[in-house]
Amino acid sequence: MRPGPPVPRLPTGHETPPLWSRPGPSSPDGVSLRTGHLLSFIVVFFAGVGVGVLSARGAPTPASPASQASSVPPLSVPASKGAALRRARPSVETAELDACRRSAAFLEGQLKTYEGVPQAWPEGVAPNFASGALRDQLSAAWAGKAEVREMDCEEYPCIVELRLTTGEPSCCSQLDDALPRELMYREGHANVQITDDGTYAVEAFGDPGRWNDDIALRASWRVEEAAALLRERLAETSAK
Repeated sequence: MRPGPPVPRLPTGHETPPLWSRPGPSSPDGVSLRTGHLLSFIVVFFAGVGVGVLSARGAPTPASPASQASSVPPLSVPASKGAALRRARPSVETAELDACRRSAAFLEGQLKTYEGVPQAWPEGVAPNFASGALRDQLSAAWAGKAEVREMDCEEYPCIVELRLTTGEPSCCSQLDDALPRELMYREGHANVQITDDGTYAVEAFGDPGRWNDDIALRASWRVEEAAALLRERLAETSAK
């Protein structure tokens, strides 16, 4: 049995034509008008995007305030003028340091003039003026008249602090007469302190063969310093 002729379809007005259709009068190349509009839109869109990207890449980037400030060249001063300013205005620290050095040198000179300089024990000093031998000789010669309280032999000569044990008012004459011959002609200064507690003396014992002006100046200052300390101790004792 053979099929009959096809039944024609009537248009309803609500059909949507496909994107792609066979060649026809409205689309001789086989592409519908709607598809052409869509392709045109895509081409224009991507062309615009490409132009925008190229424009953004080519446009200069605005400089930040920090980079603008760093691009300003610094103010320069000629080397000759800078050196002149440094010479004309020395630093405060250097000026103060120089002033301190001058003051220290002045005070050191004053101390040397007043106190002298420490004296080492010279070679060839007679053994009678050495520390141990001197104490033994003085203790034996002053027995019953005076006692040796302190001795300072760190420098030359030895400085001796003594206290009279007799009630006689005279100090040094009776003690000098009691000294052995080797010590009788000693060199050195003496300071006598007469108090209610008794009579005290501070004396230097230097070898006449090893004596000069520098030794005499230093020995006199040491005697006076020892006497000042003795007065302080006596004052503290009487105040108790």
